Amino acid sequence: MPESKLTKSERQAAAREKARQQREEMRRKQKRRRILIQSSVLVGIIAVAAIVTIVVMNAVRPSSASTAGPANMISDGIVIGAGLTAERTDAIEAGGSATDAAAGTENRLIIYLDYQCPNCGDFEATNGAQIEEWVSSGDVTLEIRPLSFLDSASQNNYSSRAANAAACVANYEPDSFFTFNTAMFNNQPDEGTAGPTNSEIYALITGVTGTENSDLESCVMNETYSGWVEDATDRGIGDPNEFGLSVSGTPAVFFNDTAVSGSITTDASVLASVVNAAIG
Repeated sequence: MPESKLTKSERQAAAREKARQQREEMRRKQKRRRILIQSSVLVGIIAVAAIVTIVVMNAVRPSSASTAGPANMISDGIVIGAGLTAERTDAIEAGGSATDAAAGTENRLIIYLDYQCPNCGDFEATNGAQIEEWVSSGDVTLEIRPLSFLDSASQNNYSSRAANAAACVANYEPDSFFTFNTAMFNNQPDEGTAGPTNSEIYALITGVTGTENSDLESCVMNETYSGWVEDATDRGIGDPNEFGLSVSGTPAVFFNDTAVSGSITTDASVLASVVNAAIG
């Protein structure tokens, strides 16, 4: 007789375990790949270059009418709580504005990221495991707000396409978002190369969810939320941005609305010291 199929929760648990193993491998690979750029001088140059890139991209991005966003991202981000379960929210309506529905949530960690951003990949490799532990236990509420300003660092506009895929997952498979986010960084392309195609991104998503979803597939393939990606990026970048936070590059990390600075991409203790002081 054929083996019984795994339940959805069992598939997701298996995917999270695989992602955790991949994260460790990614941390080792990225440490080797970036060992030559860890001097303070070069880090400063990279930070300045990232800020200049954002300013230039915002200046040349053509204006477009606001478009409807995905469900469960009314704040331009998805809120994930205990058990890695996403909070359900309405979508931003066409012509509408983002609403910080989770404002005032105790021990909230907000992360602005770009899936093409190598520093974001380093942040995930360094902090992903402890963030998963805090969020799974309910000690911390996580909000991930994707941005897209690094299409110029990709041969096939991976930054914006990846952000669109994130919106699709939030809309159709929100409880898989945390594991999807990990998987995206485990498969992050190098800057200056061609990133995964939309078909390959969808295959990655089904590897996380364990199921096919024709609506989600159409969303990824047709880049349904490309207009929202542009709008959310415009809203997210600023000093302050629409939520009163200072975001000039990624990763931009805030705990209880206070920026977390320092060596957050390479030293897990920096973020841990801030979070553990609050959660005990």
